[in-house]
Amino acid sequence: MSEKINVSANYLGRLERGKHSADFDVIENIAKVLEVQPFELFLEPKDSKLPRRVDMQ
Repeated sequence: MSEKINVSANYLGRLERGKHSADFDVIENIAKVLEVQPFELFLEPKDSKLPRRVDMQ
């Protein structure tokens, strides 16, 4: 995933753990890779069509 959104694995891990905030460009890139709209990344799981886990192989 980090390669697809052009960030380091370290940075992505910090985002996932809530240790760092993403700028809008990163949010847009994540949304593109997941094929969702950026706002959907902020919805509660029950309100979102996002899968709980994404296999990026």
